[in-house]
Amino acid sequence: MTSTRDLREPAEVAPRFAESPTAAVRMRRRLERLLGVAATEGNALIALRNGDEIFPATLDALRDAEHTVDMMTFVYWQGDIARQFAYALAERAEAGLRVRLLLDGFGSRSIEKDLLTLMERAGVQVAWFRRPLSLSPLKQNHRCHRKVLVVDERTAFTGGVGIAEEWCGDARNEHEWRDTHVRIEGPAVDGVAAAFAQNWAECHDALFDDRDRFAPQQHHGSAVVQVVRGSASLGWQDMQTLLRVVIESAEQRLRLATAYFSPDAYFIELLCAAARRGVEVEILLPGPHTDKRVCRLTGQNFYSDLLRRYL
Repeated sequence: MTSTRDLREPAEVAPRFAESPTAAVRMRRRLERLLGVAATEGNALIALRNGDEIFPATLDALRDAEHTVDMMTFVYWQGDIARQFAYALAERAEAGLRVRLLLDGFGSRSIEKDLLTLMERAGVQVAWFRRPLSLSPLKQNHRCHRKVLVVDERTAFTGGVGIAEEWCGDARNEHEWRDTHVRIEGPAVDGVAAAFAQNWAECHDALFDDRDRFAPQQHHGSAVVQVVRGSASLGWQDMQTLLRVVIESAEQRLRLATAYFSPDAYFIELLCAAARRGVEVEILLPGPHTDKRVCRLTGQNFYSDLLRRYL
């Protein structure tokens, strides 16, 4: 809105932000408006690559927790790293902290039963997200793939790593899986915590208790972060909107890295359209080793289209 005073000011004095925003501002406002999720300033982000960096950082934060621990994961399998997390969670619960662990009913079904017993006896609140036997056949694939750790409502971790021996190491060979996690401090932690709360509310009666302090988040850095949650359901999702807006807004370069490239024709056309308008499009996919060959075969059906349209 322009005031009467603004109309009397010289043109060069009037704010120009709304008329000529930078590409970054345009991208941010498109995402905020179309997703209905505000971005936050003042965040500190640390990228963690592979198990050699991810597991020590998350375990250190977990062991240093003083009030609350909220953790959820799609994969919780077996091995020494699985036991380390179980022992750390149990120790914090025994120390009097409120510790909650949310496991996907399908992805974590192979967790060792003695670890569950250990944690529950120590006071860890363990809940299961959509166990297959309790679901209708139409919902069996509506899983929760989120990997989240929130410590003391102040520090959050999220990314792609699961709790299993396969993610240990530094991707030096086919037996050490490649993945990335991010450590977050600042206002964006609330968005990650909300992702946990959304799934926890489906599985447990108590959403919060007197251990939750709900203190304002402090600024820890200069990163602008928008936390967008996926959904374990059918239909158009916020994540699809995000990808569409990012691809259609790209002006110079677009980089995509994914373990599972199984797109539809619509998504392929978005990438090709970006390339046709001069955007440098780079797609990083797994090499010869992958645990889901069907995804590779599906993606390969579109390689010729991508290459033919200037990628």
